[in-house]
Amino acid sequence: MSLTIISLSQPVSAEDGETATLTSPHFALSNYFGSGFYASSTGELAVINMPFEYQPKHQKSQHKYRIRMPVSVGFYDYNFEEIDDVKLPSSVSALSLTLGLEFDRWLTPNLKLVPFFDVGYSRNSRIDESAFLYALGASTYYSFSGWQQQHSWMTRVQRAGYKTDREGVSDGFASIETGVDLIMPGRFTLAEQTFFVSLYSIAYVYLLDVDFIPEKFAGGDEAHAIELGFTIGREKPFNFFGLDVERLGLGIRHSNDLDVLRFAFNYPLD
Repeated sequence: MSLTIISLSQPVSAEDGETATLTSPHFALSNYFGSGFYASSTGELAVINMPFEYQPKHQKSQHKYRIRMPVSVGFYDYNFEEIDDVKLPSSVSALSLTLGLEFDRWLTPNLKLVPFFDVGYSRNSRIDESAFLYALGASTYYSFSGWQQQHSWMTRVQRAGYKTDREGVSDGFASIETGVDLIMPGRFTLAEQTFFVSLYSIAYVYLLDVDFIPEKFAGGDEAHAIELGFTIGREKPFNFFGLDVERLGLGIRHSNDLDVLRFAFNYPLD
């Protein structure tokens, strides 16, 4: 699969020889490809996924809940050399706003189950299309020790879909993900601050159900992707615009000969 967060309006070949346009706003599902900043090798679209959340402070049990407010912002024809010219909101070509709930359920001292569900709205101004979206799923996080460090193993199953408000097109995917985050031994100091490094890897299997253009896609198609990267963290979180950022990372996600560059914020497996 060419990661669908990269193509919001993808030309496809029609049987009559003319060019048809896939107007389905795949961007609507971009929140569910992981937090961070993405840019394709072609520069067609860059996406920023921001997993905002709020956790009420009155909770005393370790089994907590959070209000999810993930946001995705898309920029067309993005060029790293023109990053200084990006202006909000005029440069934004697509926007996805979501609201949901997430729960922590500790199964053992080292194993946490995190189910969630979301509903939301996506707007693609480039093709003048809007969509209502939903998602649900669950993740497990297992912590384990090694090299005198604490590492983690994540597994996630999720389902996300949308329906356009104008043409009533429905689309979606299910995915199975698993990844590991390894904290490297040792620390280094820079400007009197202590930092650490982690290496991470994530494997993805997507089950696609885009069947509204049968000549191009078949319902139930499978696609695979793998991401490799690293993060640099500080014992005391960074602070950007009032937000605490524990880590900054860089990864490459590869799928069907398409490479996607990802800048990860905080925990890279989310």
